[in-house]
Amino acid sequence: MKRLLWATCGILGLSALGCTKRYYNTTPSQTIYAQADSTSWVQYPSTNPNSWAIDISMPEITDAVSINDNVSVFISYNYDAQNTSDVQFDAIPEVYNNYSYSFTYQTGHVDVYAQSPSATLPPATPGKVWIKIVLTPSNQ
Repeated sequence: MKRLLWATCGILGLSALGCTKRYYNTTPSQTIYAQADSTSWVQYPSTNPNSWAIDISMPEITDAVSINDNVSVFISYNYDAQNTSDVQFDAIPEVYNNYSYSFTYQTGHVDVYAQSPSATLPPATPGKVWIKIVLTPSNQ
């Protein structure tokens, strides 16, 4: 019985020595914040009649960034630039407070959309929100 115990301990000991450490290089990203109040949201009847939308000018999104890199968008309903201890950003797409958020981007701008989960136009705009846009380059 002791031989079996020692053999098991030896095998476990040797397998632990085979562990390798991995190092990950982090990719630098660029973060941009934009604020939208209740009057910033507009309706675009010709392109998306059931949504409120904000168009955020983004000169940082060049043709190369639009084609090659990652653009992530987050939304905060409680962002306070003076007190950042309780800030929470949620990744879009997101459903919050009976609004379904989505976004599109292309060279020069990001559009954030808010509609009801049933794909109809909500009766009021979402109000004041903060948008965080993160640009992450790809390794090509």
